[in-house]
Amino acid sequence: MLSNLIKKKLISENPIIIIVGSKVTVGIPPRGMLDYASAKGLLKFYADILQVEFKKMKLYFLTPDMFESPLLSNLPKYFIEKNTTNNLYKNKIVKKIVSIFNYKIKNN
Repeated sequence: MLSNLIKKKLISENPIIIIVGSKVTVGIPPRGMLDYASAKGLLKFYADILQVEFKKMKLYFLTPDMFESPLLSNLPKYFIEKNTTNNLYKNKIVKKIVSIFNYKIKNN
């Protein structure tokens, strides 16, 4: 699909792609996160393949820790506390990701 977009000149031959993964792909994931860990692991694998296939592409795969979001509302509080550092970053990590996006886009 990416190669088709390049051929049709809908995107640059040297695209910059930023993918937000998860720390769950680093090391052994915690119990109870099978679906989430599998999805993020496949996303990481896909990013690795993209880097091999498209040499001119700049790809950044970010792996943030958990942060406050509606997605955590179904998880027990003890699970979140056990599996995060500093008891969540309270959107500090989101601001950091946005600043990284801005920097990468402006500076190629």
